Amino acid sequence: MGFDENSFYSAIEYSHLTLIDIADADIGCVVQFLLERRTHLLRLTELKVNYHQLKTVTMNFTRDETRRYCSKVERFVLFQAPIVVPREVCEYFS
Repeated sequence: MGFDENSFYSAIEYSHLTLIDIADADIGCVVQFLLERRTHLLRLTELKVNYHQLKTVTMNFTRDETRRYCSKVERFVLFQAPIVVPREVCEYFS
Protein backbone atom coordinates (compact mmCIF):
# COMPACT_ATOMS: atom_id res chain seq x y z
CA MET A 1 0.00 0.00 0.00
CA GLY A 2 2.96 2.36 0.21
CA PHE A 3 2.67 3.31 3.87
CA ASP A 4 3.83 1.87 7.15
CA GLU A 5 0.86 1.41 9.50
CA ASN A 6 3.22 0.69 12.40
CA SER A 7 5.02 4.03 12.17
CA PHE A 8 4.42 6.59 14.89
CA TYR A 9 2.85 9.85 13.73
CA SER A 10 1.16 12.59 15.67
CA ALA A 11 -2.50 12.88 14.76
CA ILE A 12 -3.50 16.01 12.88
CA GLU A 13 -6.68 17.72 14.05
CA TYR A 14 -9.02 19.43 11.61
CA SER A 15 -11.49 21.10 13.95
CA HIS A 16 -13.53 22.94 11.28
CA LEU A 17 -13.30 20.62 8.27
CA THR A 18 -16.77 19.42 7.26
CA LEU A 19 -16.09 18.10 3.75
CA ILE A 20 -13.25 16.06 2.28
CA ASP A 21 -12.99 15.13 -1.36
CA ILE A 22 -10.45 12.34 -1.67
CA ALA A 23 -12.04 10.68 -4.69
CA ASP A 24 -8.92 11.15 -6.83
CA ALA A 25 -6.38 10.67 -4.04
CA ASP A 26 -4.16 7.64 -3.64
CA ILE A 27 -5.02 5.06 -1.00
CA GLY A 28 -2.44 6.45 1.41
CA CYS A 29 -4.38 9.70 1.57
CA VAL A 30 -7.63 7.81 2.20
CA VAL A 31 -5.93 5.97 5.06
CA GLN A 32 -4.57 9.25 6.44
CA PHE A 33 -8.00 10.86 6.63
CA LEU A 34 -10.08 7.89 7.76
CA LEU A 35 -7.90 6.36 10.48
CA GLU A 36 -8.52 8.14 13.75
CA ARG A 37 -4.98 7.57 15.01
CA ARG A 38 -3.69 9.66 12.09
CA THR A 39 -6.30 12.40 11.75
CA HIS A 40 -9.01 13.88 13.95
CA LEU A 41 -11.98 15.09 11.90
CA LEU A 42 -14.21 16.63 14.52
CA ARG A 43 -16.97 17.94 12.24
CA LEU A 44 -16.78 15.78 9.12
CA THR A 45 -20.24 15.56 7.56
CA GLU A 46 -19.54 15.03 3.85
CA LEU A 47 -17.16 12.56 2.22
CA LYS A 48 -16.33 12.08 -1.45
CA VAL A 49 -14.21 8.96 -2.02
CA ASN A 50 -13.41 6.18 -4.45
CA TYR A 51 -15.53 3.13 -3.60
CA HIS A 52 -12.75 0.57 -4.09
CA GLN A 53 -10.30 2.46 -1.90
CA LEU A 54 -12.94 2.93 0.77
CA LYS A 55 -13.74 -0.77 0.66
CA THR A 56 -10.03 -1.59 1.13
CA VAL A 57 -9.38 0.91 3.94
CA THR A 58 -12.54 -0.12 5.82
CA MET A 59 -11.71 -3.82 5.36
CA ASN A 60 -14.87 -4.46 3.39
CA PHE A 61 -16.91 -2.16 5.64
CA THR A 62 -16.10 -4.03 8.87
CA ARG A 63 -13.27 -1.98 10.43
CA ASP A 64 -14.36 -0.29 13.66
CA GLU A 65 -11.63 2.36 13.58
CA THR A 66 -12.89 3.86 10.32
CA ARG A 67 -16.55 3.32 11.23
CA ARG A 68 -16.38 6.11 13.82
CA TYR A 69 -15.81 8.73 11.12
CA CYS A 70 -18.05 7.15 8.55
CA SER A 71 -20.98 6.93 10.96
CA LYS A 72 -20.87 10.74 11.41
CA VAL A 73 -21.02 11.41 7.68
CA GLU A 74 -24.41 12.75 6.63
CA ARG A 75 -23.70 12.73 2.90
CA PHE A 76 -21.29 10.54 1.01
CA VAL A 77 -20.47 10.40 -2.67
CA LEU A 78 -18.88 7.22 -3.94
CA PHE A 79 -16.95 7.23 -7.19
CA GLN A 80 -16.56 4.04 -9.25
CA ALA A 81 -19.19 2.35 -7.09
CA PRO A 82 -21.35 -0.53 -8.30
CA ILE A 83 -24.72 0.45 -9.76
CA VAL A 84 -26.44 -0.98 -6.71
CA VAL A 85 -24.56 -0.02 -3.57
CA PRO A 86 -24.27 -3.01 -1.20
CA ARG A 87 -26.37 -2.88 1.97
CA GLU A 88 -23.29 -3.04 4.22
CA VAL A 89 -22.11 0.31 2.82
CA CYS A 90 -25.35 2.02 3.85
CA GLU A 91 -25.21 0.37 7.27
CA TYR A 92 -21.59 1.47 7.72
CA PHE A 93 -22.59 5.09 7.08
CA SER A 94 -25.76 4.98 9.17
